[in-house]
Formats: sequence, structure tokens, C-alpha cells
Amino acid sequence: MNIAQTVFDAMGGKRFADMDIGGNSCRIPGPGHGKDDRSLSVKNDAGNPDGFVVNSFADDDAAACRDHVRRLAGLPEWKPTPRADRPTDPQFVYRDEHGQPYLRVTKVHKGSGKSFYQHSWNGREWVKGAQNRRIPYHLPAVIAADTVYVCEGEKDADNLMDLGQDIVATTAPEGAGKWRSELNHWFDGKHIIILADNDEPGRKHADQVERELTGVAASIKQVHFPMLPDKGDVSDWLDTGKTKADLLAYIDAQATPEPAQRERFTLDWFHEIEDSMPKETFIKGVFGVNEFTMLSGKPGSGKSVITTDMACHVAAGMDWHGRKVKQGLVVYIAAERKDLTKRRMLAFRKRHGIKGAIPLLVMGGRMDLTTGLKDAEDIAATIKRAEEDCGMSCVWIIVDTLTRTFGPADQNQSKDMTRFIQSCDTIRESVTGSHVTVIHHTGWAGDRGKGAIDLDGAVDASFLVKKEAGGYLLECDGTNDGDEGVITHFRMEGVQVGIDEDGQPTMAPVVIPTDGKTAGEKLVASVKGHAAAVLEALEGVCHEEGMATDEEWRKAYYAKAEAGTKPHTLKTRYLRAKEQLIASGTVTEAHGTFRPSQAVTCDADVTCDDIDLGINIPSRHVTHSLECDDVTGNVPGKEEECDDVTVSVQNPYQQMKDGGEFTPPVFLRGDAA
Repeated sequence: MNIAQTVFDAMGGKRFADMDIGGNSCRIPGPGHGKDDRSLSVKNDAGNPDGFVVNSFADDDAAACRDHVRRLAGLPEWKPTPRADRPTDPQFVYRDEHGQPYLRVTKVHKGSGKSFYQHSWNGREWVKGAQNRRIPYHLPAVIAADTVYVCEGEKDADNLMDLGQDIVATTAPEGAGKWRSELNHWFDGKHIIILADNDEPGRKHADQVERELTGVAASIKQVHFPMLPDKGDVSDWLDTGKTKADLLAYIDAQATPEPAQRERFTLDWFHEIEDSMPKETFIKGVFGVNEFTMLSGKPGSGKSVITTDMACHVAAGMDWHGRKVKQGLVVYIAAERKDLTKRRMLAFRKRHGIKGAIPLLVMGGRMDLTTGLKDAEDIAATIKRAEEDCGMSCVWIIVDTLTRTFGPADQNQSKDMTRFIQSCDTIRESVTGSHVTVIHHTGWAGDRGKGAIDLDGAVDASFLVKKEAGGYLLECDGTNDGDEGVITHFRMEGVQVGIDEDGQPTMAPVVIPTDGKTAGEKLVASVKGHAAAVLEALEGVCHEEGMATDEEWRKAYYAKAEAGTKPHTLKTRYLRAKEQLIASGTVTEAHGTFRPSQAVTCDADVTCDDIDLGINIPSRHVTHSLECDDVTGNVPGKEEECDDVTVSVQNPYQQMKDGGEFTPPVFLRGDAA
């Protein structure tokens, strides 16, 4: 029906030209206006339930204008659409701590589902929109209760409250996944029972509430209803004929107490403190029982390798680098590159001749220590079973690395780092007498682990692994009551752990303790008498890879000579020492310049991008197919996936070989005695 045309004709429109050319709109007198008025626009609109829209240029009432057009067009009078098939829209009123109306949530059923609308009380009326401050549902009752049931929606909370005055139930506005930290303080010291909806959003919501209230509530239980259909909730469970007694019995039977359900506080009176309380350690002076530590280093610094070495020593009951150990179960959580960790342990077994079983367990798999405590609890349960299997208590749990167990959280956020710490504490507290160490990456500065500083404050001690000229060092850069400073110096030596399909050996590193001195430093230290002073003078004028002329060397020695020494004596000492140092190979000469020699060694765990290897793999690493002491740079390498373990070849004699004019020192010449 062309309503515009019909209305136009009904008004005698042939007497005036106010119909558009297409006949889809017209201008007519509005209701109550004279016949010459043109204040009301009528336009056909197929998308409108009435079939038309109106616009009054005289600001007439819109409903009156529509009724006016209906009468002219012969349309029936407007009546509201019946709602017989639509449920009543329930409203839930949140009241503040004083019992006053605060927020109203209206649940609206639509053909496509349901929607929720919020209105705030301004003291006189309800206005559209939520309040800035969120409060839990049934807040006055929550404040007065010791035990609070947390549901996903207001309907469930009301149904639980209807069971009796001794059941107080609540929820948060906005639904699943929208629990806010500002709600937490209302539940301080209370016993919380979370009743989860039977779907993935419901389970995630329960985990979120538990995570938020951990450390706030006195105890927490999660209760699930797997027998219900998808999206089923506690109200559906009660609708099957269950009673309050059934609910309480089901909760007691299903829920396992969380760690928070133990006695909330431990109390020790001053006079009850024992007269002797020596610190118990499992690596003397380094790692204490029931502590939490962090071991950090840059990528390629050897942090995982030295930790694996310590783990193997503790599990085997072998003294570690001169320090006594307490043998016990060690669990190495290899969250990244588990096979690489196993090869390192195999190398240790071969290098040290370990026979039979030792209580050392490598644990792999995906782990998330920031989204709830479930993974932490599962880890602890697995370790307890391992204790039973090996018959020994667990002394050390190693998490390698923080990044690979941090889930989707942000390491730079304090709240996320705090959740990670809580998971580590859960593991440590659940496994009695254990020590947890987290392996972590440092930033480019290499002075501390990356991310929020909360981890630094939570640990009992922190350690750094660094590369140095002579290899590597492990140092304690902060502890509550242990040894600070350098713990040990070490280098790495390759051990063959297999042969690949091409017949090439696969190598893995083992740790070799050192005194921290380079071969060059040892050589210099072996020089005595006047030769030592002459060598020291040369070192003073030679920077790294630098050379000094004879004149520079001689002047440097003369400048340090004892006052009053005759010039002839100084000259004689200098010439004799110079000749002795060159002949012994302690000093290298090239084109009339001199420098202290450095011994040629290969550390099997230094980044290996050296072009002398004949392999250019900037983002991968190689492991030499031979033992790594005194191996030159052209030794073939075998590529191996690794994180911290890499190989480097330092060959300061390559320029000598390439130059051709350089005369090698005595100890390298074939005619040397």
C-alpha cells in the first residue's frame, strides 16, 4: 500500500502540488491544523512496522501524528504487541553496606537470547548506567557472614538465599569473567565456596574468583556440577529436587580443601623458639631447605647448564665444587627443551660414571602458573607421587624457565608476577621441606631478572650466571642468610651422547670447575723475577688485541722500575727478560710489535657464530664433535637445538696463519727443542 499517496489523495491533494514525483512522500496539514498547512511530512518506509514515518515541522506529538495518518489512510488503530510468550523480566537490586538501593540489574529475554541492563540509584530515581564502584550482590548479608557462596548470577544467589538464613550467596555484576579486584576486600577472612556453572566460561570464572581471593579469604573451595547439561548451574541442580541438606553434603563430598583452608596463621611465642636453629641446606652455603630462589642470566650464559650440574650432584649425593650436599629427590621442570635437558644429564652420567638410579626426575608438559593454582597443585601432587616411587623426600624443585610457565600473563605487571609467586609458594608449601628455584632471563644489562620487581622481593636469594674471560661464573647477588659473592667459576667440556644418522657425534656439555683464571693469566702468573715486571709493563701498554712497539714496552718498564736503579742495569734486565719471554712463547712478536700470548682453548658453551667453523648459523648453535680443550676453530661442528648451551672457538693464531710473514714463537715451531 502506498500510504503517502493514499493520505495525499484523502486530503484532496490534487488541489496542490506537495507530492514528490515518485509518490513516496507528501506534505499535508498536521492534526488540528488548517487545510492550507503543510507542516506534516509523511514518507513510505517498508522497514517500519507501520509502513511509514512522519516528521512534524510544527513539533506536534509524534504519536498523534501517526494516529492522524492511520485514520486518513484507513489503517486500524495502533495497539501494543501482546507479550504472552515472553517471560517477565526479572530485576535484581544491589544494596550498599548501609542497606540502601545502589544498582538494579534487569534481565531481558529476547528472541536471540537474554540481555542485562543496569540502572543506578541517584537518591531519587533509577537512571541508566552502572555505578563507578562495584559491590557484590547481597552485600549487607555478605558483611555479616563467615561463609559465603559465590555464584555466577543473581538468580542463583537468590535461589540459594531462599534455602535458609544460614546460607549467604552473592555474585558480581556483569557476569562471568568480570570479577574485579575492587570486590575482594569484602571477603577478607571469610570461607568461600565457589559454585561453578557447567561450561568453559563458568569454569574460567571460578578460577578467576579463586585467583583473586587467594591470600584474602580464609579458605576457598570450588564446587562443580559435571552431571548437569552444558551451561547448567546450581539452580538447575536444585530444580532436580535437591534440598539444602543435599547441597551441603555434595559440597563436603566433592570439594578438596585448598592450601588456604589450613590454619590461616602459624603462631610461635617468643619463649617457644628453640635455643638452637641452624640453617639447613642441601648445598652448603648456597641453597637452604624450604626456600624460594631465582637464578638468572642472559641467553647463552650457561644458567641451565650449571643448574643441571647442581641438580645431578644433589640427586647423586656428590659434593658440588667443594661444597657438601644433602641427597634427596630433585625434580627438574623442563618447560622448554626437555630433550636437551636429558642430553645434559646423560653427559653428566657418562662424565662422572654414574651407575644405577638416582632420585632425579625431569618433568615436561605445558604449565601455566599464573592462571589460577590448578597447575601448581597438579605439579605438587605429581612430585608427592614421585617421592613415594623413589622412597626419598624432595629437596629441590627447579622451574626452567619462568617465561615458559607464565601463561598468558604479563611479566611486567605486579599482579601477574604475584600470581606466579603464589603458585611457586603453593608448590613449595605442598611439598614439605622442598626448595623452589626459578630460572629466569635477565635484560640486556644482565644485572637482574626481567619483569616486575615483586619477584626480587619474594625470593630468599638470587643468583646470576655470567660469562667471563676464563669461562663462566655463578654468583649470589643477594641473600637473606647465605653466602654472597662468587659461588664458583666453571667452564664447559663436551661429552659425546650419541651418533646421528650421518655418523656424526652429538655432544652435550658438562661443567668443569675452574679457578676463574684464563690460560693467559695462568701463564703470566708463572713468570717470576724481573721477567714478571717486564711482562707486567707490556700488559700495561697493550689493550685487548693490541700490540706495543719495543720503545713503548721499554719505556713502560723503565717507568715502573725501582728508583735509583742504574740505567745500564735496567737495560740489561729488560733485554734478558724480553728474550726469555719471547723464547718461552709468553710474548708474541709480529712486525716489530709485541703482546702477551693467550692460550688457545675451546669453551664448549659459548655462542658460536665464528666463521672459522665453516658454519654460518647466527640463530642456531653448534656442538663440537671432539672434546673441547685446545680445539682449533676449524673443527667440524654438529648443529644442535639449545637455549643456553652454545659453542665458541677463540683462535688468536688465525691471523698468524693467514698473514704468512709472522714468525711463530718457539713452542709452536717444528724445530723447537
